Amino acid sequence: MNNIDQLKKIALRLRIDPIGTVAHATRVKTITKILSDLNKSYQRFIEIEFFKNEAFKEINEAKSSAFVSLKNDMELLIVDIQFDKFEISVAPAIAEVATLFKDEVEAWKRESFFRYKTLLSSDFRNLKYMELIEKWYDKQERSQIYKPVFDLIHQDYKLHIVNNEGKALNSIVRPDKNKMKFYIAPKEQVPVKQEERTYLAYLKLKKKGDQIDFKKSSIKEVFYFEEMQYDVYPYKPDFIQLDGASIFLNKILQCDVKYNKGRYIISSEDLNVVVSADTREAAEQDFENSFYKLYLDFTKAKPKDLSPADKVRRKKLLAMVKSVSTDN
Repeated sequence: MNNIDQLKKIALRLRIDPIGTVAHATRVKTITKILSDLNKSYQRFIEIEFFKNEAFKEINEAKSSAFVSLKNDMELLIVDIQFDKFEISVAPAIAEVATLFKDEVEAWKRESFFRYKTLLSSDFRNLKYMELIEKWYDKQERSQIYKPVFDLIHQDYKLHIVNNEGKALNSIVRPDKNKMKFYIAPKEQVPVKQEERTYLAYLKLKKKGDQIDFKKSSIKEVFYFEEMQYDVYPYKPDFIQLDGASIFLNKILQCDVKYNKGRYIISSEDLNVVVSADTREAAEQDFENSFYKLYLDFTKAKPKDLSPADKVRRKKLLAMVKSVSTDN
């Protein structure tokens, strides 16, 4: 018996049962996906088993290439393909002699491969099997081994483990949601902090009557888009709401907004009002309070008591205000 016959005898045999294909043929992407996911699970398994072995860990610490060498020795090979049933047989070249390890390592290599075959050939839904796996592997190790295994499952085909005689030993079936948590620990949901930023944009939008629609589908063209370092977008109130007072204006009040040395500055040249604060919101609030205070002062003041400049400011301010309602 030559080496390839030996490998065929011990190989892990997979039978692909395609669904909805012409002449029951297997898709190329199906084959590549299965082999890729299987190899990923197997490689994780070999790594976990290697570092569970104290003797191997000591060898690897002394010679860092030890694990890489054994991993290469244990690489899966396609040793047989039967196209009529579409069966693929894979096995590592464990009949060959290792170069960096003693002969007893061959026994470990064989035992590890057969253990992996047993893992894959079992019913993942069986509680006794789950109890056994729990003794062998912790949560992280189970996820590394079984996540790629469950990725093997797809609606386009069924996948069976068969013996050398072609008899199906097991179909790879995903367990229910509750048992899946045993094999693959749910990822912790880390809340994503959503940072709010201010942008300056010029857009062409659809308009429905007097309503402006800001949905993505309504944006016809973006003329300009820029992230603003500071919240110095325009401040143009036509209504001012304060605690205890609502001020309705006849027209939009044009204000200037700047940011300087950590302070937001809002000013009105017409009214000669300037305020500053640490935040944009605080600056707006201060401006509104100053506006209302100035309004009260000017409505109470007698024109003869005002300077020429204040008379002009008073005239402009009173012309701006349409009405004021208070809670009193």
